[in-house]
Amino acid sequence: MTSQKDLDKKTVESMIRLYCKHQLKAEELPVKYQELIHYANYRLDHCCWGKEKPPCKDCPHHCYAPEQRKEIRKIMKWTGPRMLFWSPKAAFRHLFQVLRIRISRRFKHATRTDR
Repeated sequence: MTSQKDLDKKTVESMIRLYCKHQLKAEELPVKYQELIHYANYRLDHCCWGKEKPPCKDCPHHCYAPEQRKEIRKIMKWTGPRMLFWSPKAAFRHLFQVLRIRISRRFKHATRTDR
């Protein structure tokens, strides 16, 4: 069975590859973006949240360096809406992950305030 981190790695890599192919019109993946994939994989491997890992944009602890964070946000902003067409499975998996985390946070918050 594939772990959530492995799925996240595949999604990030496919987003970067799609960005390079369609936005940059690059046939080969530039070294800068190969390094960004490696960096993202490293950060996912060392994420302190484990199985409860939220989507990076909702994470209270941003672990990307400012330059890489700026670059990955640019890529995701362009690629995100297009993922429904290029990789609908990954897009829906991400949507369900976001909803699951947000609902569990609200439930935990509501449970704490009811005491």
